[in-house]
Amino acid sequence: IEIIESNRNYCEYCDLHLKLIPGPFVDGDEFSYTSISAEFTPDEPLVDQEVPIIIQLILFGKNAAGITVLNTVSWEYDLTNCDDEPIMTGDKIGLIEVVGYETAIPAFCPAIET
Repeated sequence: IEIIESNRNYCEYCDLHLKLIPGPFVDGDEFSYTSISAEFTPDEPLVDQEVPIIIQLILFGKNAAGITVLNTVSWEYDLTNCDDEPIMTGDKIGLIEVVGYETAIPAFCPAIET
């Protein structure tokens, strides 16, 4: 599994964070990922921090027939609208089912209830 966080607002083709999660995985396995945004400092304005707006998951694997399968999923955050979450617990996206999701840090997104 490869996860890429990018910020195309400030620098085209700049990847802020790349995470590789080694397998092997089988049907039903879970993996977790913590965004680089968890390292942000609430005391600093977001404009002074490298904010990812696009997350891309790339999964490679073999199906039951031994054929290599590629699943690529991307979503974008709207930094001007914290009311709309791009993914939610229970979403099914390609080969992935979201079993847990934490919202943005409330200091960065006043619309989130604390």
